[in-house]
Amino acid sequence: MAGGLVVPDELSAGAPDPKIKASGRLAAEYICPMDPEVSQDHPGACPKCGMALERAAGSAPATRVEYTCPMHPEIVRDGAGSCPICGMALEPRTVVAEHEENPDSVDLYFLGLQVFGKGGVDNIRRARELFERAVALDPGNVDALVGAARAGVILGAIYGFDDRASTLAEAETLLIKGISLAPRNFWAHLWLGFVFIHTNRAQRGIGELEQAAALNRNLGAAHAWIGLAKIVMGRAEEAEAHINEAFRLAPAESFGFMWWHLLGVAKLHLGADEEAVALFRRSIDTNRNYPLSQFYSAAALALVGRLDEARAEAKSALALAPNYSLARFRKAAEGDNPVFLRQRERIAEGLRKAGIPEE
Repeated sequence: MAGGLVVPDELSAGAPDPKIKASGRLAAEYICPMDPEVSQDHPGACPKCGMALERAAGSAPATRVEYTCPMHPEIVRDGAGSCPICGMALEPRTVVAEHEENPDSVDLYFLGLQVFGKGGVDNIRRARELFERAVALDPGNVDALVGAARAGVILGAIYGFDDRASTLAEAETLLIKGISLAPRNFWAHLWLGFVFIHTNRAQRGIGELEQAAALNRNLGAAHAWIGLAKIVMGRAEEAEAHINEAFRLAPAESFGFMWWHLLGVAKLHLGADEEAVALFRRSIDTNRNYPLSQFYSAAALALVGRLDEARAEAKSALALAPNYSLARFRKAAEGDNPVFLRQRERIAEGLRKAGIPEE
């Protein structure tokens, strides 16, 4: 084989050994344990007996070349070009193209998914531990890397139980590693975009979310979180179109409760408090374990003068996230755009009226 085409013997005479890569390393060779004369440079089944081919002892793993920005390692492309953030020329690097899964790591990952799906702080903590154990067994398990990052983001940025800054930084490290191993993993790009938005880098977040959407054109969350980025950039009036696109693409996606929440946040930032109340109610009815919808609902209810309902909502939210406070709310501001911060301070006043503690 050469470039995926069969080369006639008379043309391959004197050509480099096809098992040798451009880097000079021996490519991975797979042989049949029953018919060792059968070999090829990729996994598969033996054409004689049907057994799975096994990697030959001593053969080096297959490699491929990808291009990355030396200043922004999360930017990874299949071909040469310029970094969309800083404009620097992307530099080539050789990486192992093939990853052999560790079955115990895979089992831990799926167990983590099962626990994560139950919701609630304790389950998310347990899921993160399972994802981290999966990564310890197999550092190349990208799904587990993304899972650990996602759980950390939720615990730190949403529930407020862990230190927000450190959990977001740890998540960013995990996600960048995941992208370096699997540049086309749309979940890693999605969650890295989310982290960027929550660390005052909304424009970079949009770039990652657009990359995720390009890799999976039905990924509604990418569009919804672009809407979040617009809110953080002081352009809440632009958010609704992006979030509605998320509903259009994947109306049944499990993120739906968050999209209703984001629509409510956009309305609240724009002063449409009655509309926000209705949207937060839809979010809460869809998922009663998401505390932010309840906190924002409490603020909206207080701002329209429904104080008894606001205080009841706040009490319910604090049962889910007892560490939440006005100080945490202010500290967790995703960006520093003056329009965004001015709108957000009005929400803080609603939280105060609803009974959210100062500290």
